[in-house]
Amino acid sequence: MPKTEYKARHILVPTEEAAQAALKQIQGGAKFEDIAKKVSIDGSKEQGGDLGWFAPGQMVKPFADAVQGLQKGQMTQAPVKTDFGYHLIQLEDTRPIEIPPFEQVKDRLGPMAQQRQLRDYVDNLRKTAKVEIKLPEGPSAASTPPSSAGGLETPKP
Repeated sequence: MPKTEYKARHILVPTEEAAQAALKQIQGGAKFEDIAKKVSIDGSKEQGGDLGWFAPGQMVKPFADAVQGLQKGQMTQAPVKTDFGYHLIQLEDTRPIEIPPFEQVKDRLGPMAQQRQLRDYVDNLRKTAKVEIKLPEGPSAASTPPSSAGGLETPKP
């Protein structure tokens, strides 16, 4: 479990050129949140790019790595590319993650473990499954449509 949570803002744009243009505006004295409201393409746009508090595992790896490399108040000096587009990231604050006491979470651990076991079991079944589809042989079988009873014919009186 990570030991630190991060509070950050970001600007997300579709191209590196748009990210560089936003970066130049900020370096020229514009406020990060004002530029985010103008050009960002994600849901945090209305909040000036504010993402709130998050753990690194909640973000895609390039984004999380960039945030963890910043100091409070610092902004990425180059756009960060992810599958979503190009980000400029400004780290506002960090805080230690408080791990809840065992007594507080023990009732949730059993169902979480069962869910993980089930997911692993299903994943393993998918990896090892061999599916074969056998079609009926012969020229009449290919031209005969299946009946509405799932391929079974009902006897005629």
